[in-house]
Amino acid sequence: MKRKKELTQQNTSHRALKHLSLSLIIIFSFFNYGCDKEEDPDHYYVKYKIESSNIDINNKLNVSFKTENDKDISSIIMNQNRNWEMIIGPVTSGFEATLMVWNDKSELNNLQLIGEIHISKNDSPFSIKAIRSINNNLNYSINGFTLVYMIE
Repeated sequence: MKRKKELTQQNTSHRALKHLSLSLIIIFSFFNYGCDKEEDPDHYYVKYKIESSNIDINNKLNVSFKTENDKDISSIIMNQNRNWEMIIGPVTSGFEATLMVWNDKSELNNLQLIGEIHISKNDSPFSIKAIRSINNNLNYSINGFTLVYMIE
């Protein structure tokens, strides 16, 4: 009888030790999961946008913008009486979104031009981060601008 009582106590303490060990493993697993998990870096998309109008329908604009390859610049030629937009990405923090718009002609009377840079972070809606406009009249003439926004 004494031997049976000793075996029962050993089984009980052995079971308690198993439960304690299992509980500790589960607790440490939760802590370890939280510590080892690396956060995904933020990803951004850039929308370049131009709105343009002019009484001269034959004038053209030169447009250059920085692509997601960071060092590459793409260029297009567009009619002044058109709207244009381009979305690039994903890009990471530190990317310098750059939009350049200009016309080689010296007289750009009545040119109305708006350039914008919009940013979307982690698939959120785009928000405007930089804007520049030109509204030339007969008194002065500006033939272009550069717009830059650094993603932080």
